[in-house]
Amino acid sequence: MVSFSEIYKLKTLPWNAVSISDTTIIANHQILEIGGKFYSAHGNGIFPNRYDQQTRAYQKTGNMILFELNEGNFTRIVPADILKSKVNDFNGFDTGKLFELENGQVWKQTDTLSSPCSPGGTVWIFNQSVIRVGNWNFDVAVKQVK
Repeated sequence: MVSFSEIYKLKTLPWNAVSISDTTIIANHQILEIGGKFYSAHGNGIFPNRYDQQTRAYQKTGNMILFELNEGNFTRIVPADILKSKVNDFNGFDTGKLFELENGQVWKQTDTLSSPCSPGGTVWIFNQSVIRVGNWNFDVAVKQVK
């Protein structure tokens, strides 16, 4: 975990300005999309939903640390196993329901949650086992069938 005193030490390390293009929370992990790659945030700071070019990424002993200059927030991030796509047709959750994604993959719901929902949008799949559709605030267990 990074302390505030360590943040001052970061100023001597190389850094890159980064832009975080999207974020979600899935399976109790805050997921950040940076440059087309996905990371899970860990540590002291929770960042806002969108970021600007004032966010710096530091590498320290194999860890990547984000520091947002305007607010002074920071957090350690680690690579995350995320698939992000769009769902072709979505009208809710139900046991055994199939989710056909724009990328051609098909995922099947494996838990018992049943809920009619309005159309989805972006689909996030975490660790090939949990799906979040659109801005719904719950996750559903899935497995890939195609």
